[in-house]
Amino acid sequence: MTNKVITVSRQLGSDGEEIARRLAEGLGVPYLDREIISNAAALAGVSEDTIQEAERSQSFLERMVELLGRYPVAAELGAPLPELPPTPPLTVDVYRKLIVDVICSVASKGPAVILGHGGQIALKEDHSVLRVFVCAPLERRITYLMNRESGTSAAARKKIQEDDSRVADYFRTYYKVNWNDPLIYDLVINSDRIAVEAAVELIMRAAGAI
Repeated sequence: MTNKVITVSRQLGSDGEEIARRLAEGLGVPYLDREIISNAAALAGVSEDTIQEAERSQSFLERMVELLGRYPVAAELGAPLPELPPTPPLTVDVYRKLIVDVICSVASKGPAVILGHGGQIALKEDHSVLRVFVCAPLERRITYLMNRESGTSAAARKKIQEDDSRVADYFRTYYKVNWNDPLIYDLVINSDRIAVEAAVELIMRAAGAI
């Protein structure tokens, strides 16, 4: 078991989720992905499906932030969230800040593997954190999605391109960084060349070296 927090960022179709999950299992530490947001959203009485839509719907997003942003301690501790009086909606910047606060709170409590959500940026000042990026060539990613979703090559390509564009825009807008810049990571893994188990072992070794 490691005492490190490890963030794993990945391109869609690169096996990053599987690598992160097996890494957490191998290290015996919590694996955190949607939990960072969905557990907090549950305090506001919304489903995980709803929180996924909230990231794309400004009106609901503002309501969710209004609820969660006013009770950050309750969100951290899992305490029941009281009914709130009406207040002016907050902005997407506040939503982003909430995500950062939740990630930092999780990291302060002990070792974990955090998948996505800008963890590599939220924890950039913590030099004990290992920041990993998992990537793969486009054609390999297309094949991965086709096999997983039983779709066509064109559909998989479109989904990957849309996801890449959305993530790049998000990081450029809110963090002023290039999401694919290797310098914001400590370890970059090409899953087309390094299989899942080998990637997990490599990350474990890297975690022990910092």
